[in-house]
Amino acid sequence: MSRVEITQNRGPEVITSVDQNISGGVVNFYSEIYDVRLYTLHSYQVISESEDIDFTIIASNVVIDDAGNPSQNFDTDWTVISNHTVSAGIPFGYSDIWNFNFSAVLIKNFSANSSRVQVLEKHNA
Repeated sequence: MSRVEITQNRGPEVITSVDQNISGGVVNFYSEIYDVRLYTLHSYQVISESEDIDFTIIASNVVIDDAGNPSQNFDTDWTVISNHTVSAGIPFGYSDIWNFNFSAVLIKNFSANSSRVQVLEKHNA
């Protein structure tokens, strides 16, 4: 007898964490920080329209006050989950299971030209 496991989406709707032009030469564009402590499955779709970009998913458990606000010291308090080069015009998808309190993305555009970048996130239980 086989066992079938069905999962149900318990996360919020898709988050558009980035939807703008990233200027050429920008190497420290951070998205908004999201509270993802209730979710373990994390999925990202990234689209760069005209230039290759460096895309990094970062996460942290560091809280800076009693209100539960995240640290914004990305150099010391955040961990790299995954890093990828996203080719211009070719959508990229990534999904993984991890358990941190907060997540954000870091985008680097090493080219001389700007590129329209979209990052769509989905976080599920």
